[in-house]
Amino acid sequence: MCYIAPLRTAWAVVFGLLLAAPAFSGAWPRGDGDIFLSLHTSQDMDGLDTYPLVSLYAEYGLTAAWTVGGKVEYDTQNLLFSQGEVFARWHFPSSNSPFAKAISLTVSGLEGDDIRAIPAFHIGRGFETKLGGGWFDAKLNADIPVSDGATGYGLFAQVGLKPTDRLMTMLSIDVFTDDSETYTKIMPAVAWQLRNGHHVHLEWTQTVTPAQISKISLGYWLEF
Repeated sequence: MCYIAPLRTAWAVVFGLLLAAPAFSGAWPRGDGDIFLSLHTSQDMDGLDTYPLVSLYAEYGLTAAWTVGGKVEYDTQNLLFSQGEVFARWHFPSSNSPFAKAISLTVSGLEGDDIRAIPAFHIGRGFETKLGGGWFDAKLNADIPVSDGATGYGLFAQVGLKPTDRLMTMLSIDVFTDDSETYTKIMPAVAWQLRNGHHVHLEWTQTVTPAQISKISLGYWLEF
């Protein structure tokens, strides 16, 4: 993975911290020509009689400043694609600031059904602790229906820590609100590096509002 290269005075301070950034690039650029793939399967723990959802997420470093990608989700219960999206993200040029920043636009929907435009602002920062390098990554977005429906607003924030070269631990909060409801999810996760560029990822998702819903996800990350 390639990261923003700050000026020489800042580089010496943050170099080790940015190496601990998440495998998905978030506020950081993917890097010119770099590819990240994530294949996940998730199971609703409150409905173990249902089949899992399978998703594929991809990022590509189009240039040093542009990251593009998309996601598709397949419902193995009903044998159909339940979600699809494409996005483009532009990363602010490097500077003396320890913060990485980006803006993005995502288009979500399948075959003209419920198409939504999702502009977002991303910000991230690496930091050091006694337990190892860590990172903070956040995204603030609007969710705008192209045709009918209310505009929603979302906030995603993640704190991660890399206590060893092979282990990453993460805690994320995802909040989304519209004119009728507010949804809040808490997602602890771990990722283990099998070898360079290959990770397994395990995540628990707990929806706390408006209803208690639990989900577990197992994934495989590939970077090249």
